[in-house]
Amino acid sequence: MKELILGVRELQAHLGLALRTAQEGGRVVVTSHNRPIAQIQRVTRPPRQESALDRKLRRMAEEGRLRLGRIGSLPRIRSDKSRGLAAQVEADRR
Repeated sequence: MKELILGVRELQAHLGLALRTAQEGGRVVVTSHNRPIAQIQRVTRPPRQESALDRKLRRMAEEGRLRLGRIGSLPRIRSDKSRGLAAQVEADRR
């Protein structure tokens, strides 16, 4: 694995090289006044867009308030015929 150490100005001048190095699996250390301040490396997986609901559910799971299921959302259930009180209300509307 290749490691590249660049100052801030060098990074600005050689950004393409730094990004290629990171893309190939290398690591780029950015320095300011000879002190490391940042690191650039390849992302292991693309970031996932997470909805507000997903964030809330994940946070609640981390707090132990619920357990997340393994499968995505449940299929929508449609009832062909209404029964009981629902049937009466529907009949009254007609």
